[in-house]
Amino acid sequence: MSRQEAQAHIDRMEGYPLIAYLMDDDGKGILDNIRLHIPKTWTRAGDDGLSAEFDVQVGAQALNVDNMSEGLDELYAMVELVERHGKRRFTSGVIAAAF
Repeated sequence: MSRQEAQAHIDRMEGYPLIAYLMDDDGKGILDNIRLHIPKTWTRAGDDGLSAEFDVQVGAQALNVDNMSEGLDELYAMVELVERHGKRRFTSGVIAAAF
């Protein structure tokens, strides 16, 4: 996406948002659940296209996907770019840890 395309998207952002979620990973990609919405702190257009930052603080219990005292929880971030003709989704790598 060019800088001009990114800026045009930001200019109409109210109608076509950029949304981030913390997701749990079931290992198959079909039963993943949204754990929480991650609020956007800023958006900008640059030479590398559209950039945004999302930030939220949560306690370990919110990250305990399996509600077990032992075992690993698998989590990842998903960002949706909602456009007039559909959505584009971008995902981070999976983080596995015991919360």
